[in-house]
Amino acid sequence: MADTTAPVMAASEFDRLVEGIRLSDEPRYIAIVTGNAPVNRRRFIATLRDALEEEDIGLLVIPLTREYSAMASLVAHHISGDEFAELVRTHRKVALVVDWQDGAIPAEELEDPDRTPTALQQLNLAREFFVKLPHPLVLLVPDYVHALIARMARDFYRIRTTSFELLERVEATRAQVAHFLGSEEWAAQSREELEERLRTYHAALARLKSPLTGRERELRAHLLVRAGEIEQRLGLYEEAMELYEGAVRGLRELEDRRGEAQTLNNMATVRQVQGHYDEALNLHEHSLTIFRQLGDRRGEGGTLHNIASVHLLLGDCSKALQLFGEALTALRETADRHGEGLVLGGMAHVHFREGRYERAMELYEESLAIFRELGDRLGEAQTMGNMANVHQRRGRHDAALELYRRLLAIFRELGDRHSEDRTLNNIAALEATRGRHDEALHAWSQSLALCRELGDRHGEGVTLINMGLLADEISDLAAARDYWEEALEALDGLGVPEEAQVREYLDTLHWMEEMRGEEEDPHPPNG
Repeated sequence: MADTTAPVMAASEFDRLVEGIRLSDEPRYIAIVTGNAPVNRRRFIATLRDALEEEDIGLLVIPLTREYSAMASLVAHHISGDEFAELVRTHRKVALVVDWQDGAIPAEELEDPDRTPTALQQLNLAREFFVKLPHPLVLLVPDYVHALIARMARDFYRIRTTSFELLERVEATRAQVAHFLGSEEWAAQSREELEERLRTYHAALARLKSPLTGRERELRAHLLVRAGEIEQRLGLYEEAMELYEGAVRGLRELEDRRGEAQTLNNMATVRQVQGHYDEALNLHEHSLTIFRQLGDRRGEGGTLHNIASVHLLLGDCSKALQLFGEALTALRETADRHGEGLVLGGMAHVHFREGRYERAMELYEESLAIFRELGDRLGEAQTMGNMANVHQRRGRHDAALELYRRLLAIFRELGDRHSEDRTLNNIAALEATRGRHDEALHAWSQSLALCRELGDRHGEGVTLINMGLLADEISDLAAARDYWEEALEALDGLGVPEEAQVREYLDTLHWMEEMRGEEEDPHPPNG
C-alpha cells in the first residue's frame, strides 16, 4: 500500500482526479499533474494506483526519458505490450501515467532560443492521437516542463482536460547539510549528470522571458532553488548562494514566506559547510522566526535541528542537546517520522562526542528503526555508518567492519558511488589499523578505481596518499614513492592542502634515501 502519512495532493483535488478517471468512458481525458521531487512523484503514483484498484481500474506507468521522448510513439508501444494486455484482462478499465522525467528534454535543445525542443514538437504533431486515445491519461511533469508545454506545445495543451499540482512534501530537515547533500535524489547521479541537469535548469530559466505570469514567477524562484541545490552539491558554494539569493528575492515578491524560510535554511547550510558558523546561525534564526510566525511546527522543528547541528560543530554539546530536544518535540507533534529519525541521530551524536556510548547506540537504534520503517535506505545507511563509528571508538573492530560491509552493499544497491568510495576508505583504514595490510590495500585499490571512474581527482589523490602511507609502514619505500608521485599528479592544480602534504612526504622519503645511501657508503671516493 502507498504511504499515506502525508497527502500527495489536496484531498479534494485527488478525489476529483480519481473521479475524472473513473467516469471517463469517452476518449480524451488528459490530466497534467505537476510535481518535482522524485519521492513525491513515486508516492503519487503508488497512491493513485491504490485508489484506482478500489475502482477496478488498472494503472500502467510509462517513463518518458531523454532516450524515449516521443510521447505518442511511447504510449502506442506500451499499449500494445503484454503488461497492458494483462491489465486489460484483469480490470474493467486501464489508465495511463506518463512519468515525464527531469532531463527528458536535452539541455542543448533548451539553450537554443530559436528552437522548439523535439519532445514538445512531437506533442503538437501527435495532437490527434491523444484526442482519440481511448484510455484516461495522466501526464506527470516537472513544473518547468508544464510551463514549456503551455508556451511551446499549445496545440496539445489546449486539449488537456484539467491540471493538478502535487503537495511538495518538504522534509522537516531537508536542508540539513549532512542529510541533504547525500540525499537519494542526488546519490546515484555522477558529476556529469548533475552538470547536465544544471544546464537544463539554467536553460529553462532563460526561456522564462518577461512578462511573466504569477505562476511563471513562482516557477522561476523554484528553479533558482533547484539550480542552487545542484551548485551546492557540486561544491560551487558562491554560485549556489547567488542563486539562492535570487530565489529569496522572488519568493519575497510572491509573499511565499514558507519558501523563503526553506531557502534561507539552504543558504545557511552553504555557510555551514564553508565554516562560516555565525552567518549560518543568523540565516537559520531568520528562518526559524518565519516558521514560528507562520505557526509551522514542522518547519520550526527542522530548523531547530539545523541550529543544533551548528552548535554541535562549534563544540557546544549542551546547547545542541537542548535544541535537539526542542526539535524532537515539534516534529513528534506533527508526526514527522523522518525528521524524528534525523533528530534522534543528532542527539546520539552528542552523546557519542561526550563518550556516552551506550546512550548513543540506544538513540541510533531508535533512529535506524524509523528509517527502516519508512524504507529510507539512505537514512538507514547513514545511521549504520554512525553506529560503526561508535563500535570503532570502543575498539569493537569486528562489529564496525560488519556494519561497513553492510553499508557497502546498500550504497551499491542505491548506485551511490561517492558513498561507496567513502565506505571503502573506512574499511581500508580500519583494516590498516588492525595490521591487515593486504585487506587494506584491496579496499583502497577498489576506492582508487572508483575515484578514477568518477573523475574525482581529489579522492584519487587522497587514496593514493593512504596507499603510500601503508607501503611506508611496511618499509616498501619504492612503492610508497610511486603512490605519492601518482598522488601528486592527481592533485596538481586543485589547490587542496593534500598537495603540500604529499610533497612533504616525498621530500622526507628523499632525505631518508640519502641518509641510507650515506650509511651504506660513509666514505665516498673524492673526485
